Amino acid sequence: VSSAVAAGADIVLASLVLRTGSEANDARNVEQFARIVEETYDLGMPLVGEVFPIGGLRSHPDEFHDYIKKTCRIICELGADAIKTFYTGERFTEVTEGTPIPVLALGAEKMEREVDALQLAQKAVQAGAAGVVFGRNVLQARNPTQFLRGLKAVVRGQMMPEQAAVEYGLG
Repeated sequence: VSSAVAAGADIVLASLVLRTGSEANDARNVEQFARIVEETYDLGMPLVGEVFPIGGLRSHPDEFHDYIKKTCRIICELGADAIKTFYTGERFTEVTEGTPIPVLALGAEKMEREVDALQLAQKAVQAGAAGVVFGRNVLQARNPTQFLRGLKAVVRGQMMPEQAAVEYGLG
């Protein structure tokens, strides 16, 4: 955290990975995250906790959702200021309602059609996400500026995804 502050960062992102197959590793991961939280508090730096599941979990929707829901709450209780995580589908409201800090949905893999990414953003926000954090869906868009304009309109509830896709010339 001190290196981030020295480099001029405005915010810190730290991940917490659990269910590694080793309770000792899981405990060390929680301890490390807690140390990062303390350091951000000491330096007055906001912290976004990232919940990224262990490999293969996404192919098991119920387990995936349960992991995201529980780990978001753990990160919140450890002191994060906001959370970045996966949209888990129809039950994502359980994640946002069970986490009393802002939850941001990430875009995950690059979607085949840009309107699909807009639909994901809309679903996440409708389920209580405070916003989205999209990387590759923006950077790999045919026109990143137009995609961002459409994404912003959808997240703010100004347009439906299909309308934004047409308005901003997205695929």
